[in-house]
Amino acid sequence: MGNIGPIRNATVDLRPLNVLIGPNNSGKSIFATGMYAAWSRAAADYAARRIRLGKHFSAIPDDKAYEASAYIFEKLEEGKAPQVEDVPAVMTDIFDDLLKEIMNLYARGMVTEFERIFGTPLIELRRRQKRLTKGLISVRSMRPTWSIEMEISSRGTKTAISPPHLAEVWPKAGTHSWRRIKRRTDHVQGLPRTYLLREMATEIAKNCFREVPLHTKYLPAARSGLLQSHKTLAASMVRRAAMAGVEELKIPAMSGVVVDFLGELLELEPRESSSFADEALQLEREILSGTVRLEDDAFGYPEIIYTHGQGDYPLARTSSMISEIAPIVVYLRHILMRNDHLVIEEPEAHLHPASQTALARCICRLVNKGLRVSLTTHSEFFLQQLNNSIVASAIGESDANEVGFGPDMRLSPNKVGAYLFEPTESGTEVHPLEVSADSGISQSSFSEVEEKLYGESVVLSRRLEEDEEDEGQ
Repeated sequence: MGNIGPIRNATVDLRPLNVLIGPNNSGKSIFATGMYAAWSRAAADYAARRIRLGKHFSAIPDDKAYEASAYIFEKLEEGKAPQVEDVPAVMTDIFDDLLKEIMNLYARGMVTEFERIFGTPLIELRRRQKRLTKGLISVRSMRPTWSIEMEISSRGTKTAISPPHLAEVWPKAGTHSWRRIKRRTDHVQGLPRTYLLREMATEIAKNCFREVPLHTKYLPAARSGLLQSHKTLAASMVRRAAMAGVEELKIPAMSGVVVDFLGELLELEPRESSSFADEALQLEREILSGTVRLEDDAFGYPEIIYTHGQGDYPLARTSSMISEIAPIVVYLRHILMRNDHLVIEEPEAHLHPASQTALARCICRLVNKGLRVSLTTHSEFFLQQLNNSIVASAIGESDANEVGFGPDMRLSPNKVGAYLFEPTESGTEVHPLEVSADSGISQSSFSEVEEKLYGESVVLSRRLEEDEEDEGQ
């Protein structure tokens, strides 16, 4: 992401764990929201891409389609992967055109998604100095190689795509993918020209987005308040909807992040996920000292109930700490699966330092079990716990186990990307921070605060000693 909002010249390489650090109002949340908007498009567009395949295939001569189908089936029968260089050129040209359309669809959808997620036209996201600057949002993939750039100016948004090459995308369909295509086409008699080509095209479309998480979820900073008031808000909107057609219906504007979070809560269907059930239980034990469960209310909406030794309580009657952790427990237990991406704003909010470190340990376990996590934080305690897990990965296994860092708690520095959001007069600059096995994430922003506080303490202690000496005289 280039220039957007207060941010200038920002580049983030996504890792299994991405940590955005910096002071308030530095653009961390804007950047995290942009990440969510970009990644939430790919899965939603698969169906749209599939619908558009017909016009491409109608241009393929029958003899070439049958030739390609026969070759592909022959390889599938042999248990081998078809090679793109052996497919007729007329078909590879068609698939190259298909890749361009896939990326164009993705780019157009991304513009719409950014506006929905931010709850405003893209032209309003331009960085303000003495005048509005041009905005630039870039989304790039390295495996396979493609990019989308959205340039935002007063005249609107202009998108430019650089699609991947078929020779790079085709091999990413592994043996299991070709076997799946074969299973889907085995029941069709003869050479299923259109059916086979549709299956291949769908697989190629998916291969464009191998780096993109299947699902991305966002836990906003205001989650505790939203969690306590979402049903009241929904009921109010339903009551006002009854007047539609009688008077002008005005709906309060909300960002897509908030709408998606509320939608998850209102449409939540209890399903026990085996992926992260253990981590949900551990959060309940280590932080909540109670359990979180879902219970339908009188209208059939899920109510989140906190159960303690002294009784059951709706979240509206619990502490802010419980309201902060409860949605994380609910998401882990009922929503998130492996290879999903969870964006969390300020996971340490309203938590005691001991609870912050417990949550940081949980994040490490989740990353090692296959959940991708991006988070914003201001907490030195939270970061220090992440650093301990990174350093633990560099010592011997028995030594790490001795101090409580089992395999699920040790975090390889290669899995972590950390970025410092530093405000300047011309906008926030984003700097990648070194992540090493020796010390973890560099914490330059916190060390400055620590040095300032230490300097104040030294001056105050000296003055106190001088006052005591004066009194003694």
